[in-house]
Amino acid sequence: MTKKSNQTENTGKQEAAVEETVDKTQGTEETEETAASCEVSELELALIKQEEYKNTLQRLQAEFENYKKRTANESKRARLDGQDEIITSLLLLADSFDLAMSTLPEQASEGFKLVYKQLKTLFEKYSVTVIETKEDDDFNPEFHDAVLNEENPEKKGKILAVLMKGYKRDNRILRHSMVKVAI
Repeated sequence: MTKKSNQTENTGKQEAAVEETVDKTQGTEETEETAASCEVSELELALIKQEEYKNTLQRLQAEFENYKKRTANESKRARLDGQDEIITSLLLLADSFDLAMSTLPEQASEGFKLVYKQLKTLFEKYSVTVIETKEDDDFNPEFHDAVLNEENPEKKGKILAVLMKGYKRDNRILRHSMVKVAI
């Protein structure tokens, strides 16, 4: 029984060793698969992060371009607004010249005419034009400011008198024409 039991013991030990080797081999295969899947998942994660960084960069570049355009437009608008403010102040000077030239004798108004011509040249340089308004034109609130009115059923809605010229610059009204309107 000793021999047989020794053989049985040896066989049992060998089987246990084989099973252990098989287990270790399977464990190694599983570890290799796990390592390989980790490497794949790390690669996938890196690719995903790369795509996120790329999208973030593109978005930031677009935002920066929009910022540059917006600030350029705001700067241009501020410059135009400043010019409009100065030109509007000069309109009173133009009105004063018109009044002076209409009341002074021809010889005395020559000096005024030269200065007024320079003022008109300045207005032309900045695209300032007079809003053409005449008596009997239809009243248009877009261009006219009714400061006086008079009952006149025959000319209802018509301009009876132009009290002060209006001016515009390109498509912007600098000052409405001040008019007397029939109601």
